[in-house]
Amino acid sequence: RHTRSFHVTGVQTCALPIFSVTTLGPDYCFSYGTTTVREYINSFQLGTFSNPSGSNTGYGKFTGLTINTVAGQTYSLTITPAWNGSARSEAYRVWIDLNQDGDFADAGEQVFSQSKTTALSITGSIVIPSTATKGATRLRVTMKYSSSPGPCDVNISGEVEDYTISIQ
Repeated sequence: RHTRSFHVTGVQTCALPIFSVTTLGPDYCFSYGTTTVREYINSFQLGTFSNPSGSNTGYGKFTGLTINTVAGQTYSLTITPAWNGSARSEAYRVWIDLNQDGDFADAGEQVFSQSKTTALSITGSIVIPSTATKGATRLRVTMKYSSSPGPCDVNISGEVEDYTISIQ
């Protein structure tokens, strides 16, 4: 939890000019696709968790959904793309903020990668390291046309989805 304090000035009717806002967790870099006219993530599965997300116009914020995991365990992964028209060559990556520091830049936080393919289903597995910080954190899935995505890419041809993952 992060607490931020603000001082309100120039407000005549405010009885309490100082207040605090509590936010849940760090501010992650924003990543999004410009359009899903051609391609998008149609569904995402990790272990027993499944989200038939459909098209989200470039960014799907699913942080209200929690994927429950246990450190040291391996989970099956399936990303199902969809295209309007013929299949295009897409690359996929998944990141988890394993140390809960608000980014995906640390060693080992890219937990899955699939180079360009026109496959109708992307499958693999993710290992939650036993050294991962316990608690709720962010998981990001990205599908990008023609090249490998980064965790903070913007204006991509493709789609990005964010989830909450709980590590026990």
